[in-house]
Amino acid sequence: MKRILFSNAFAIALLNTLISFNASAQNTEPFISKSQALKNAGLSEDAVNENQKIVLAANANEEKFKSEISDLYAGTWIEHDSEGKAYQVLAVTDEIIVHKRYKEETNLKIVSAKYTLKQLNELKEKIIDKFFTLKDADGDVLIFSLDVDPRRNKIVLSTKSLNIKNIQLLFSVEKYNFDMIVFENQDAPERPSAKPSLPSGSPIVIANRGTPPSSNLFKGGCTSGFNAKLKGTSIGVVVTAGHCEIVDDTEAVYIDSGGFRNPRMGAYIGDFLANTYYRNNIDGVLFGNVNEAFNLIPGHAVGRTVKPVIPITNAMRGSSLCADGKISGRRCGLVESVNTAVNRNGRALRLTIASFCSEPGDSGGPVVYPTDRTASNGNAVGVVSGYIDNNNYGCYHNNSNRVKTTIQTLTPYLAIHPNVEILTN
Repeated sequence: MKRILFSNAFAIALLNTLISFNASAQNTEPFISKSQALKNAGLSEDAVNENQKIVLAANANEEKFKSEISDLYAGTWIEHDSEGKAYQVLAVTDEIIVHKRYKEETNLKIVSAKYTLKQLNELKEKIIDKFFTLKDADGDVLIFSLDVDPRRNKIVLSTKSLNIKNIQLLFSVEKYNFDMIVFENQDAPERPSAKPSLPSGSPIVIANRGTPPSSNLFKGGCTSGFNAKLKGTSIGVVVTAGHCEIVDDTEAVYIDSGGFRNPRMGAYIGDFLANTYYRNNIDGVLFGNVNEAFNLIPGHAVGRTVKPVIPITNAMRGSSLCADGKISGRRCGLVESVNTAVNRNGRALRLTIASFCSEPGDSGGPVVYPTDRTASNGNAVGVVSGYIDNNNYGCYHNNSNRVKTTIQTLTPYLAIHPNVEILTN
């Protein structure tokens, strides 16, 4: 798999603790050292190294399983025992045959499944082709999302509760197998008080989906980018840096309720969607606003105030840019280059480089072209992708004049996802 390049991130992710990786503003080392993170998790360096080996082997095994037992293969994933040791789970539709074939594999648990991954994916694609263009009575899309979950051996379909019976009726006409589908209610709850606002530039942390905020077991920190919606719907989403989704599709976004350099898990916001980092080498991703828990306002946070966001523009060499990050706050400078090939763990990302510095945790923060000298508002340009600094630290750990910020512009990301519309004032 392509994500083997992020092996260091895999290791720390498996501990449900903080993560840092080279040459990326997702680095959370300023918050807590690796040694302290391991100590907090009750694990040793040896345990981390062993888990890393297991995850790397699991990635290699996945392709082998797909090719060798394709007619029986129902998916694979990583789990952990009570001591935090990683092991690979292989789901198959005939345990006896597979046990014989892979009896020599270590750190492998084989479990039974009713449906193969191929069967689930085939039904998923049928649903997408036939029903993803349909809308409900409110003008919203009928189906919010579809996911094949090998752990449940089901397709997970999210929609409004009022639409479930209608969808089931439509599926009955098509004679779809309901045993392969789980319906999840995505209704917005009634709230006695106003929703909290979530302006662009809000501090966020990343954790495994379902992690209780009280545990504070998050993996890293970022900054939210520009608020947006899916065209033709009321569904709110947020654009941020793609590498903020550290490992895979098991992670979610939470409010960072802590102070400067003291991150803490706050309320759950939503899951990651439409990540282009791994497939298209574009450092962009969306995350959802589940149950419409937050008011996604068009403005971006500048310190304690919220400034307007006006329509998108492209960066131009020599023009001014300002970025807002949860660690560095507001930083402004000049565009030094555009469409520069930046090596990010072997990936050639085409990024804009600006003359101001940034810090780990600023990743994903909104970057604007200021329209006046006070930078009171600005055109949306992109999100902070990272920084170029030979010593791998930003503003507070080195001579900030030597640190350059890399920016993922919005234009190429929105070209891939034309249904995403940035909210502007």
